[in-house]
Amino acid sequence: MAIAIENVSIVIPVKNRPELIQKTLRSVLAQTYPHWETVVVDDQSTDETREVVAAMAADDDRIRLLRRTGEKGGASVCRNVGWRNARGEYIIFLDSDDLLAEDCLGQRVRFMEHRPELDFAVFGGRLFDEVPGDRDKVFNMPIDKNPLDRFLRLDLPWQTTGPIYRRSAVEKIGGWNEELSCGQDVDYGVRSLCHDLQFHYTDTVDYYRRMAASRQEAIGADPWNPDRLPTRQKRVEATRRILSETGNLTESRKLMIAGNFLHLAECWAEEGRIGRARVAWRGARDLDVVSEKVFRFIDLYLKCHQTLWARYMAYYMCRRFPPELILSGFSTQRDPNEEPKSPEEYPLLDHRNPYFRHAFILIQGPIGYTLRQLVSALGATSLLKSLKKELWV
Repeated sequence: MAIAIENVSIVIPVKNRPELIQKTLRSVLAQTYPHWETVVVDDQSTDETREVVAAMAADDDRIRLLRRTGEKGGASVCRNVGWRNARGEYIIFLDSDDLLAEDCLGQRVRFMEHRPELDFAVFGGRLFDEVPGDRDKVFNMPIDKNPLDRFLRLDLPWQTTGPIYRRSAVEKIGGWNEELSCGQDVDYGVRSLCHDLQFHYTDTVDYYRRMAASRQEAIGADPWNPDRLPTRQKRVEATRRILSETGNLTESRKLMIAGNFLHLAECWAEEGRIGRARVAWRGARDLDVVSEKVFRFIDLYLKCHQTLWARYMAYYMCRRFPPELILSGFSTQRDPNEEPKSPEEYPLLDHRNPYFRHAFILIQGPIGYTLRQLVSALGATSLLKSLKKELWV
């Protein structure tokens, strides 16, 4: 079989990251598989990023530099420019601060060539801070759970760079949602699983994902900060729409979407924005993904979120409401030597457990929690510790 010169296209959006994009492109240049092209789409950088990429493109014509035009910008816009200008049969979306292992492209292309029935395949990524190997953690890997349900629970089964797509699959999925400034990977993952595409989820790790703490621009900021919450709500609404349009909206998934709204609302409430929290939660009722009884209970819970009463309501909610409603955010890493497991299997005090947010009252129970609050309010904590020490001597 003759292999095209540009058999696989790597699409990279970038903005104001001269040092990081240089490292990313070096990892592509180091590939053992030679039949690739890299389409770098500059999001109108205001520093030397464009010049850095142009210099590397001058040295190797497999690197192509495009520039986003028009008023609308962002990673999704740039990815759409990139894949529509790509020439390869296969497409990989690579973030501008991540790195490829040397045999990444080779093993991915071989995998797809031997499985012509597949539309895409998914590979894992190892996390790092400054250099690959400085962390012994990997991004989420396959577990015995439906990947679509994992996306809905915000337990992301894969990240942007994980899949390799046939071009025909990308055309079926459609463009990246340009209205979303964050959460695009969740939206794209959901849509890729709603179009009846054939895929295989491997346990092979072949790229390196840079952790947010070491990133050099706002893209690494807290994904749940208030500035991003409105966009995240748009993503939840888009998810509900695509599930309905493709016949994938089951009663269980309605509850998962309601859980997304609840998570957004709690993020607002923790910022002291109770009014915004209740407006966000109202989206669950407006989109008919939650019963009126549950809606009213949680609305009251949010209304008194900063009071002691909310703790008791949370206990009731966790014990009596369906688990699909309880979300804790992303489960993004695990020890590669441990068996993959569902978020619920992590210890209650582990941030990856969906009930982590309410761990203290769940552990202590309403009575124990009340006694602890009374002791604290009376300033008797030190006395209680001393008494407990004496009793155990």
